[in-house]
Amino acid sequence: MVTAKPIKKATKPRKKVVKDANPVGRPSAMTDRVLDKLETAFKMGCTDVEACLHAGICRQTLYEYQQEHPEFIDSKEEWKQTPILNARTKVVEAVKEDTKAAQWYLERKKADEFSAKQEVQVNHTHRMDDQQLLDMFNSVATAMLPKCDDVVDAEYVEAKAIEDHNNR
Repeated sequence: MVTAKPIKKATKPRKKVVKDANPVGRPSAMTDRVLDKLETAFKMGCTDVEACLHAGICRQTLYEYQQEHPEFIDSKEEWKQTPILNARTKVVEAVKEDTKAAQWYLERKKADEFSAKQEVQVNHTHRMDDQQLLDMFNSVATAMLPKCDDVVDAEYVEAKAIEDHNNR
């Protein structure tokens, strides 16, 4: 039985807070609590926007923090992979116990060998000359229009169809 190895826990970089006797400017919004919330959101697979909403900060604050702490970007990308790894682990565990899960997995991972559906690709180009286009239009128009001679002037429709085709 193969078990998944635990992932090395990514350490979240912390901004060094320098205590100054005369602080200048606004205190940073990136507190330990905000960083913890960001980590939690990213481990759920959230986007930057969703994680910022969860942490109660704006995107610009996150991006500025990332510029000051580039190592945070690597941690964030690792955290975003957590749900994928968890799902992959569950699928592999299910494959061991469930034939349908095994079939589902093979159909997706080895579609060329195990897929139930076949894909057929057809490329065909057919060009119609003006007369063929006009004949097709007339047959469709005849089938769709009510059987009244005064509803549509056939010569007008024919001329309009040719004009539209030539303008393409």
